Amino acid sequence: MFSQLSPVYNVAMPANPGDQNSYGQVLVEKTKDRSPNHPFATVWILRCPRHGIYKANSCDFHIRKCPDEGGKPGLL
Repeated sequence: MFSQLSPVYNVAMPANPGDQNSYGQVLVEKTKDRSPNHPFATVWILRCPRHGIYKANSCDFHIRKCPDEGGKPGLL
């Protein structure tokens, strides 16, 4: 399932574990850990089908690319 934009508000719809964004990144887990670099985000664990697991900000899931395929580095 793809994370989609709301046709009414053009904002990202809620994502659930197992969802995939338009770049093929799969949401594995929503942690409750606060993001180290974004004041309103939590850390989500994502999986690239080719390169494996990495962490990213919750607010970036809908636009996130794999760090090994031109995306920003994952969170530490």
